[in-house]
Amino acid sequence: MENCQFRCFCHLFHEYVASELRTFSVAPHHFGHLISSFLLHCMKLHVLWLCYRQEKLEQLAARFDRKAGMRETWLSENQRLVSQDNFGYDLAAVEAATKKHEAIETDINAYEERVQAVVAVAQELENENYHDIERINSRFVIRDFLATFFKTA
Repeated sequence: MENCQFRCFCHLFHEYVASELRTFSVAPHHFGHLISSFLLHCMKLHVLWLCYRQEKLEQLAARFDRKAGMRETWLSENQRLVSQDNFGYDLAAVEAATKKHEAIETDINAYEERVQAVVAVAQELENENYHDIERINSRFVIRDFLATFFKTA
């Protein structure tokens, strides 16, 4: 996997090559240097891992934003359809209103899994201690509304 962080950190890693055979009496003098080199290497790997983790969380947050926007649009369209008061005054109008209600109910049932997927992404970001979780939670205020919406549907 070749990415920007990986290329930036590759130049920091050096292969250890012994210049000449060392005797056991000289080895303890170099042991401290080897340990500090190892610790530095571990720290660099940790920083690389943190960069990779942050990149993945940013991608997950972008996915959340895209999916949440689509679901919010869908929700506002359905709220507009439900808020219309055309119950009908004759049999044909009542049948049309019933079909409209059934279509909306079918649409809601079809979207339930998609909405739950967006909730799961938000929960994963929260579990991973995403740095901008307040924005995610404030944008997704409709979570409780959706939970009750699907329970009543």
